[in-house]
Amino acid sequence: MEPRFQIDVSEKVRKELVKVFKTTKVTIWAALTYKTCSPLSHRIRQLAIQKGGQWLMLAPVMETIHDANGWMRQYFSPHVMIEADKNTGDAALLRDGETVKVVKNISLVELAALQAQARGLVETER
Repeated sequence: MEPRFQIDVSEKVRKELVKVFKTTKVTIWAALTYKTCSPLSHRIRQLAIQKGGQWLMLAPVMETIHDANGWMRQYFSPHVMIEADKNTGDAALLRDGETVKVVKNISLVELAALQAQARGLVETER
């Protein structure tokens, strides 16, 4: 699962959006969950935020721990983790304690790719 966005609003605001834009609840839902990208969807999202809507990013669960020794560990499941040395910038993807991949001096783009690979390993567990 890749991260996705949505705008969370109350039922009262949803009903107001239906009235203001003279549309359906489905159209409002599609706009607020970024299923559509039309000019109308953009205007619906803008008004939803103005009415107190909260912009959310829904992402897969992972626990991230930063310790005092300069290590970051991200746990994706009991079997899959990423371990990164913040002093050297080196990161490793581990499955059941075995190294799957090592990236030296990892960049943010490479970290995102490594996280995607970790999520892929978790998917194969299911």
